[in-house]
Amino acid sequence: MKLNKLVISPTEASAVSWTVDIALNGEIIHARVPLNLPINNAEGDEIVWYLERYPQSPFDADRAIKCIRLLERYSDALFEQLGLATIGPRIKLAETPGCQAETLTVEIFQNLIDGVGPSIHQIYWELLEDERLWLGMVGAVVVRRKFTSYRISKHLEDTASLSHRNKLVAWGPLATSQKPPSFNVLLVVARNLDPDNPEVDPILGLARLSTLFREMKQSSGCRFSLEVVRPGTYAAFRKHLQLSTERHGQGYFHLVHFDMHGAVVSQPTRSSTSEEANPRVVAGLLFASKTHGGKLDFVPARRIAKLVQQHGIRLIVSNGCRSASTHVHDVEANLATVMLEEGITNVLAMQTEFMSGAAKLFIIQFYRSFLQHGVSFSRAVRDAREHLQRNPIRSARFGLEVPLQDWIVPVAYLTDVDLEIAPPKVHQSIPPPLSERAVEPDSEFDGPDLVGRDCDALRIERDLTESQVLILYGQGGVGKTALLRQMVDVWRATSFVEQVFYVDFAQSPTPVTMHRFVDRINGNEGPETGIVQKMGDAVLGWWNKEKPKPPRNITGEVAQLIRRCHDHSTIFVLDSLDAALSSLPQFSRLGSLAEETRQGLYRFIENLINFKPAKGQKKPLLVLIGRGDDAWWNSRFQQVPARFINLKPLDLPSAVILGTRILEQAGVDTNSWDVGEKNSLHQIVNLFGRLPLVLEVMLPNARNMSLDEFYRNTHLHMIPETDIMWKHKPSTLGSDRILHDLFRRLNCASFQMRSVLRSLALFWLEGPAVIGILAAWHELDPGMPGVIGKDFGSIINIFRDVGGLELNVDTQCITEVHPLMTILLRSMLRSYLPFETRLKDDQLLKAYRIMVDRTQNQLAMLNCTGKYDFALIFRIQKRSLANMVAVMQDCANQGASLKTEDWPRDGLAYFFSTSRFAFRDSVPDHLYLLSHLEPTLKQYVTTFGGPKQSLATKDLPFALQISNHLAIMYLAEFQALEQASRHVDFSIELIRASEREHTPMSIPAKIHAKQIAFRLKASICLFQHDFDDAQAYWDKQSDLEIVSLGVAQSVGGQQDGSNALGQNWIEGVANLGLSDSAGRVQVGDVIKEVSTKYLPALAQIRQSAWSHMVKAIKEGDSSTLEGEIRPYARVFMEQAFGLSTPAMNRVLDVSKETSYDVGYLLEDHDYSSVDQLTQELETGLDRADAGCVVRAEHKLLCQALEQGNWPGAQIHIRLLLRHLPALPAVSPQLRIALPLLEESLKFEQGRGVEGDSLTMLIDVVKTLMANEEVAVLANLDKTLQ
Repeated sequence: MKLNKLVISPTEASAVSWTVDIALNGEIIHARVPLNLPINNAEGDEIVWYLERYPQSPFDADRAIKCIRLLERYSDALFEQLGLATIGPRIKLAETPGCQAETLTVEIFQNLIDGVGPSIHQIYWELLEDERLWLGMVGAVVVRRKFTSYRISKHLEDTASLSHRNKLVAWGPLATSQKPPSFNVLLVVARNLDPDNPEVDPILGLARLSTLFREMKQSSGCRFSLEVVRPGTYAAFRKHLQLSTERHGQGYFHLVHFDMHGAVVSQPTRSSTSEEANPRVVAGLLFASKTHGGKLDFVPARRIAKLVQQHGIRLIVSNGCRSASTHVHDVEANLATVMLEEGITNVLAMQTEFMSGAAKLFIIQFYRSFLQHGVSFSRAVRDAREHLQRNPIRSARFGLEVPLQDWIVPVAYLTDVDLEIAPPKVHQSIPPPLSERAVEPDSEFDGPDLVGRDCDALRIERDLTESQVLILYGQGGVGKTALLRQMVDVWRATSFVEQVFYVDFAQSPTPVTMHRFVDRINGNEGPETGIVQKMGDAVLGWWNKEKPKPPRNITGEVAQLIRRCHDHSTIFVLDSLDAALSSLPQFSRLGSLAEETRQGLYRFIENLINFKPAKGQKKPLLVLIGRGDDAWWNSRFQQVPARFINLKPLDLPSAVILGTRILEQAGVDTNSWDVGEKNSLHQIVNLFGRLPLVLEVMLPNARNMSLDEFYRNTHLHMIPETDIMWKHKPSTLGSDRILHDLFRRLNCASFQMRSVLRSLALFWLEGPAVIGILAAWHELDPGMPGVIGKDFGSIINIFRDVGGLELNVDTQCITEVHPLMTILLRSMLRSYLPFETRLKDDQLLKAYRIMVDRTQNQLAMLNCTGKYDFALIFRIQKRSLANMVAVMQDCANQGASLKTEDWPRDGLAYFFSTSRFAFRDSVPDHLYLLSHLEPTLKQYVTTFGGPKQSLATKDLPFALQISNHLAIMYLAEFQALEQASRHVDFSIELIRASEREHTPMSIPAKIHAKQIAFRLKASICLFQHDFDDAQAYWDKQSDLEIVSLGVAQSVGGQQDGSNALGQNWIEGVANLGLSDSAGRVQVGDVIKEVSTKYLPALAQIRQSAWSHMVKAIKEGDSSTLEGEIRPYARVFMEQAFGLSTPAMNRVLDVSKETSYDVGYLLEDHDYSSVDQLTQELETGLDRADAGCVVRAEHKLLCQALEQGNWPGAQIHIRLLLRHLPALPAVSPQLRIALPLLEESLKFEQGRGVEGDSLTMLIDVVKTLMANEEVAVLANLDKTLQ
């Protein structure tokens, strides 16, 4: 291959113009060529916006198109100024026949003088690699940036005598070693581990490198060794280099990859002639925090460079953003130039911010070209850039994808050396002796692929290195074992320590003894394949008449094992300790140990925890895994000096991603999904508690049906054992363990308790209160509560021990029902022993209704007494949605066979009152509830109201509560005025029909539902500008308010004692049958305070605000409406927060936790700004709130049309069309008109649209989307609090 090198070097320079010499193959072909920056500053800012911010603002498609054209003009101008079109005939052609073009290396050379930065390198030279410019003159163009300076030249002189100064030679092991040579890479990973601000792709480099190294290891005679600095602090990085140099010698690592954020900051510096501090812009990297939970640690580039150079490392890769920034003409502001000055020969860095999606593509291609294909450093960078150029689609905000020409961001900096690896001789692979396997296991690692666990992995490594003892706990199926097995593979593959021992006590179906425990650690016992193999080994041993082995000194072996760990850095990972250390007898669950073995294990763990290393010794690191919380562990080890990590279920996005992958592996075409299918998947993963194990077990059953059908079958199905849907065998050890333990404990329970447990089969996630269970069984079998009270506590503790149930002792509520427990119980509803009493379906459903009703009543009491605050109530209600929908469907299906008293009306009413706030951040949950509320209301009124739809006085309030809730949700959450108005009219007609046939309601607590109906009717009439009816219905609700609160209090006065409403509530509490007499007294005190302070304060504000609202609506100014309401909202907030009851203590905190900010009226927002609209859009997408998305999109669409942003307008229309089907009601005209509008925009893009045409387009959108109505309607929910 002929060398064609084009060198461009400046001879004179200013800020934005230069005079350059151009040499080809050592011969100057153009001298003193004037070169100007092809763009001005404003255009440069636009390019930076395009590279860094366009994915965050994907609607600015027209702006992005202009930037792409600007980059094309940029490259054309640069090519033309340099006169490169004339060098074609001078290119040396390859000597190979038939080859017409050759590679051209373009080298941008600059001499760094007196700390002046690389000004000429602010040009995007990499644009010269665009093959469009060269018209076939060359086969490929490689752009690299080269520097020289006095300091660089001095370093080059020091290395001039090296025989392989242009090569990276494989590191040869000691002569006594049988291992082949290796290329060694050190990876430094640092991320912000704040769980409230999760990072994207926190182990981006590790995932790609580990996978590639495994592939290359299989196809090469050379080993590729990857080590990771843990934790990613600068101190740990320095220590890691020091230890490697002491152990192997200088230059052991060929390459250091910094997978962390870059930063350019201003730091004060002092000159030698002045004591004053002068600010200087300095580049650096953000290492992990020095302290637990602190901020990332900025370390200047020069400090890093000096450390790296001391250890003989010649190549640096940094995917830190702006690590090669050239906007500041100072050497210190460019990490790459600082590295070169300190003796690093080759540096890969980023000019601007770089997206993680692009980094994934780039990193894997760079290392494949450099390490596997053996090309030079600069050519490998160029190959990776070309890969990006050919794959330009990037993930963007709002779930969109955009084309991005970010291939120019990564740049290659070098001195006079362009490194490439020197291929070693192929060595025959010889496996290590058995005795060495525990110390240096030959582990192949496929790379981290656990969805949503990257930050957890980094957090585990950080806490383990800081505390030396780590306890990982979490409920069964959350992924503890899967994560730690993955991490053990990572630790072995990346040389975290010298030896890693992993033992899972629940892995084997045979009991674990201390003999077998030591054998597993020593590697003398292979993997367990099942009890059949064990039995076969035993039979074979008997047949061969093996002689009995001499007794072993297990105490001595354990002591020897611990001493061995003192000489080697070691990690012990002991899994399933909740089983091994369980108080249950041996064989009662997988992994449970005999008492002798359990005590031996205790001593072993305590010896490791309490070991104090002498000088030169190493303390083993210890990871303990189980389901028990910190109290469980401390009760067994007397306050373990450990760091605890609670591994929680996946967040919703990660659970959806995992669910999608599982379904794709099962053969489901997820690309054809609409919004409805995605919402169904949200419901499914929530039903399964977002537990990875349950998703893996259950989701493959959905491959032959729609997700909606699968959800309905799973949610409500009785699951008989003969049903083929439930014959899917769990594919993981974890599910076998959990189901095995649960099934075994169920079979060990008494016949009576098995029936009680079966009655819990309809509950998902949240279980009932114990008082609800007792009440239900009192109805089914009056003698059963005595049996339950005697044995229930011990049974619950047993199932808690095996992960099936969780009981809150203080509140006596079952706060956790494992999804696999529900599935197993449902499968047993048709499986009875001959002498067991069968639980009939009607009995089961009756018990379910009673338990749900009493449990909701218990929650209300716990809330009022302060044992449960709002945040916890909302969490419980979110997890109770499946149970509440199931009980509503049961009541509706029973029809006339149920009396009104059989409906759990009080429990459902409390659920409705809290669900609006509980589901504030989950619109699909709102929609799911509404879809079942409407048929429930219809069935209730039809069954008990007859043809006239006339309900008895005692039955009317419940129907009004449902109808009012529907109206409020449609109006306040979805801005669906037609549906809201329909339900309000239904409520009014229901009141009229019922009061014609029956006595009007007089009980204050029941009047409240009627009052809300009148208030809703007044609000809707006001919106419709029917001011007379609005005032009439408002007066009606005011009259009812006086009846319930009293004259003095309804207008804001204060009086002692409770009013009629409060007294009625207190009587209602007394009728609940709650056993806690002290709690009833406390509830009474709370009700008095709420009814005499909170509700009167709210009534006063509402009355005062009404006239101002009427005025604002008449004037048609929504901003006036908001401005008039805000002062009254402030007074109300002060009144509410001034209460001393436990029920009001955490309103503000709850607002943050539930995404319902009750103080939003106190803040001023510019709802017309693009930033505010895009934030509203993002919030809607995060919550799957189609209404919020559509409202924001329609406003953004109007703005795009007004600005003439036709590409952006098309994106908005596509998003509208995607989310409109999820709304409760959309006009057919809108569905037809939007696609027509999109087609018209395609024609309008080719020409300017202005005047009447532009006005027409905007009017079409405003008319279709009811622009003015949305603005007013969005504020109406503030009047309904």
